[in-house]
Amino acid sequence: MSLDQYAAGYSGKSEAANARRLIQEYHLDLDPEDFVEECIRLEDEQLSKGVPLKKGTLKVLD
Repeated sequence: MSLDQYAAGYSGKSEAANARRLIQEYHLDLDPEDFVEECIRLEDEQLSKGVPLKKGTLKVLD
């Protein structure tokens, strides 16, 4: 999915609404609630690894 597709169809909508739409659009055999839970789990897993700071970030925050 491109950024434009995401922005036009999914940005600003609830996780539940996006899950239902993705399941319908891509004909996925998934339960919407399970799908949302798995997405949140994967997001938490990725965020727990941290993200690199851009050069100058700490200076700006100070």
